[in-house]
Amino acid sequence: PGELPLIVERKVGKGYVDFVALDLTHTPFSDWAGVTDFAQRLLAPNAAWPDFLPPDIAPDQMRNSQMSSVLSNLPTLDLPSIRVLGLLLIGYIALVGPLNYLILRRLDRLAWAWITIPALTLAFSALAFGLSYQLRGSDILLNQLSIMEISEDGRVTDTQTYVGIFSPHRQSYDVTVEGRPLLRPLGEGYYDPWSGEVRVGSMSVVQGEPARVRGLTVNQWSLQSFVAETPLPEPPWLEAEIAVERERLTGRLINQGTTTLEDVVVIFNTDFQKLGDIAPGQAVALNLNFNQQQIFNTGGFGSYMIFQDELSRSGPEDPELTFKQRVLDSTVFNQSFRTNSAGILVLGWLKDSPLTVTLDGREVSSQKTSLIYGQLPVKFDEDKVSLPPSFSRAQTVTTTGQTGTCNYGTGIEGYYVERGSAEVKLSLPDNIRRIDPVRLDLYLQSDGGQWAELPQVDLYDRTTTEWIALEQAQFGPNPISQPERFFDPNEASLLIRLSRNANSQNGGCIFAGLAFEGARS
Repeated sequence: PGELPLIVERKVGKGYVDFVALDLTHTPFSDWAGVTDFAQRLLAPNAAWPDFLPPDIAPDQMRNSQMSSVLSNLPTLDLPSIRVLGLLLIGYIALVGPLNYLILRRLDRLAWAWITIPALTLAFSALAFGLSYQLRGSDILLNQLSIMEISEDGRVTDTQTYVGIFSPHRQSYDVTVEGRPLLRPLGEGYYDPWSGEVRVGSMSVVQGEPARVRGLTVNQWSLQSFVAETPLPEPPWLEAEIAVERERLTGRLINQGTTTLEDVVVIFNTDFQKLGDIAPGQAVALNLNFNQQQIFNTGGFGSYMIFQDELSRSGPEDPELTFKQRVLDSTVFNQSFRTNSAGILVLGWLKDSPLTVTLDGREVSSQKTSLIYGQLPVKFDEDKVSLPPSFSRAQTVTTTGQTGTCNYGTGIEGYYVERGSAEVKLSLPDNIRRIDPVRLDLYLQSDGGQWAELPQVDLYDRTTTEWIALEQAQFGPNPISQPERFFDPNEASLLIRLSRNANSQNGGCIFAGLAFEGARS
């Protein structure tokens, strides 16, 4: 009994569950002066609100505030190409100029030009307007965008479908959504946490099976939208088999679903691999080389990096590419989505939506798109484990003096140390616990460029409970001799201290990470 733990933590879904053997609601625990400190240490860092997110805006509100503009990006509403407009202009010039002149000259009625030119101009304009209105102006457009987030087991756990209705006339519509989704209006524009007001259109939501939206009022040439949340009967399913070494990540990604995933991309740190389309049951190989990327992804990763080849091509912009970029920037690559250092990010697309939406008594032109994204973990089941520094996570323990954190929204914590110190806990993924280190390297990096100055770096010696200076500390890898003195295998962590006694003009933001090699005892 004396060897049984009093606190056990287990990861479940997107969060953690802590089991405490003590009764936290009764004395003596409830009267203990250290209850607050105990709770902070127990819940940190997983329950801590990210420093780079505003504390008064929920992540869903940040994403929803950008979705109304994404839904309005309808390729069917784009202007005609320059080539088509050029041909129309040439035809108009030829009709009003040479053809009009030759016909009037043949009829010996050149004086009629002051009548025929305005008449031809009006007729040509009316014809162009009539054709364009007939092609697009009378259509009701329905834009469905489904965002599917996958959990660590590769299955879709959360599906939100954003529905936008574009109307050529001011009209009220009754909308039917199959299944039992949870419906809510989608606000227009950015959410203002101080006013608490969100601009939404006039509508009545009736929950049930099916769910209905009654009296959805849409102004002329405008778009009105709402959100539907629902579980899927047969959600997409991805399975990953990943192996990690010090220099590379290899493995394969398997589509276990029933639908082909298009334009699949896997991302880790600053590197990515385009896998193309993956058919049901198909497996594709993964191969990411860590020697070709930065040590830490301090600058973030954006959608432009995935589409940089397409964006660099000459010619008009691809409307579908622009739409995908805006979707990614509003969901995956905004500050409300925080990546986990222990997994790879997967993106994929479907030219369909799992939700059936109809407008009662109306024919519509539909555009359906689905984005599937999420992080798939790396499982360390082998006896020997080798990790690059990108898998570690920094957590602030204490700071003194003129010291603070810096974060560019990538989930990687850095530290400004002017005059003072910062004690930092570097942790490896949870499934690395209870693995004894064979080789341990401390990687240091700065955003200060070649003029950056490294602060004093100390390591916490667990055997003597003292701080030991890191010998010949430098930017890049720093081998740690006798790693068992400093590395705690029970928590898979290492404590370091960054300090300066004088102000530095070239310190920059200092980032630290652990490269680990170990074996299971």
